Amino acid sequence: MKYGFVLGSTLSLLGCEAGGPQQDPAGARPAAPGAPAASRTARRAPAGAAEVKWPSNIQWRGWEEGLAEARRDGKGIVLVVYADWCPRCRELAPVFEGARIGELSQRLVMIRQNADEAPAWLTQRFEQQGSYVPRVMVLDSTGALRPEISSGNPRFPYFYTPAGVKALELSLERAATRS
Repeated sequence: MKYGFVLGSTLSLLGCEAGGPQQDPAGARPAAPGAPAASRTARRAPAGAAEVKWPSNIQWRGWEEGLAEARRDGKGIVLVVYADWCPRCRELAPVFEGARIGELSQRLVMIRQNADEAPAWLTQRFEQQGSYVPRVMVLDSTGALRPEISSGNPRFPYFYTPAGVKALELSLERAATRS
């Protein structure tokens, strides 16, 4: 019984603010600290929970507007999928304030989407990439995923951390280079 209490206490410490332990994308077991949070079903931030604060130095777009701009200008897209209840999303957002990421964003179309809104296009186009948040995916100018540009994490290929700013910068550099 002692081990059950310790395990239960540990799992509650790893949990997201929306309650319950974070699950990996397959839903098999609680995620380790630093792993992405999952969003199998649409969740809402608890009442009074702070929204993720995204930096204003980047011109963020919605899906339709961003896709139209990318097609028109032939620019790559960076799609950031997040949730307000997700502590990992709140940790990642300030990384986008960095000077290098700001510079690179000028050559890309930056789209931000709250996973809790569960738009049909997100599920239809990117369901195979998992439901964990945050996800930062690089797309071509038609909105097709560029799977060769990822975080390098084999289990969560579109999950970047504040400690991995260099990996994010390298991904954005590759995205900004037209192929």
